[in-house]
Amino acid sequence: MLSIPAWSCHLRQAAVTDIRQALREGTVDLAVVALDRRQQRGLAVRLLSREDMVLLAAPRRVLAGATPNGEVRLADIAQLPLVDFTPGWAIRYAVDRAFRAAGVDRSTTFRGERHRRGSRTGPQRPGRIT
Repeated sequence: MLSIPAWSCHLRQAAVTDIRQALREGTVDLAVVALDRRQQRGLAVRLLSREDMVLLAAPRRVLAGATPNGEVRLADIAQLPLVDFTPGWAIRYAVDRAFRAAGVDRSTTFRGERHRRGSRTGPQRPGRIT
């Protein structure tokens, strides 16, 4: 925690639903998160960055239906073992939306969980600044 008289900064991480609620309730003043347009309603938003989401696969993995430039359809990868984020995290919302929009069902083989304080391993999660 950084402390300056009459000012303090706490860094925390949380699921995007918790962050939105805290902003709307006024218990958080500022957050850095990934939100879709629907999730932005009622909040003052400024775009900081936009990134492409990519699929990572082992070099030996042959992806059925891949084009010469490496593009694949979600339907072609839906049955592969998928490592995914915990429901409630912004990136998980984006992945779920993409599969739903493509009309594709999928299952998660492994899902990243919230890691304990002090842990040096585990997936990176969206953070929030309070």
